Amino acid sequence: MLTTRWNVPWLNREIKTIIRNKQRVYNKANRTNNKKYWKEFKLLRKTVYFKLEEAHQNYISQILKVDEDGERKTLVGRKKFWQYVRSKKRDSCGIAILSSNGKIMEDSKSRAERLNDQFVSVFTNENTSSQQDLKGNPSPTIGPLEGPRKLLSNINPPKIKQIR
Repeated sequence: MLTTRWNVPWLNREIKTIIRNKQRVYNKANRTNNKKYWKEFKLLRKTVYFKLEEAHQNYISQILKVDEDGERKTLVGRKKFWQYVRSKKRDSCGIAILSSNGKIMEDSKSRAERLNDQFVSVFTNENTSSQQDLKGNPSPTIGPLEGPRKLLSNINPPKIKQIR
């Protein structure tokens, strides 16, 4: 649920404390593999989930609260409302808005199709029949390896162990 772990406005000190406690119990349960600690961890995990949901719902209801005229009471309330709306309408797929032939593609499907067209145009099967055939071995041959053999034979293995 949380993408930015500690940077949501409805996360209060009480929930943060429960999250830290849950993490401590998880570490202890993982270290000892004791059923008692695993049971406690699962209970805390469920508690954190429900507390976060409750805090989120309270935050949303505070933002949506209006006066008798149907308007937000303060400028801050309006600003928070629109910040929340903008944060929810962001696309989570991570592909930026693309344009093709002057047409802006905002939905994920059209963006994916446009990117697919781009990759298809780059990675195509070429007709290699018109290319000339290179004869012989494409990799060069390596001459005698006497120099490296001599260097390797002079290595003193006990010295290597001392360096480590």
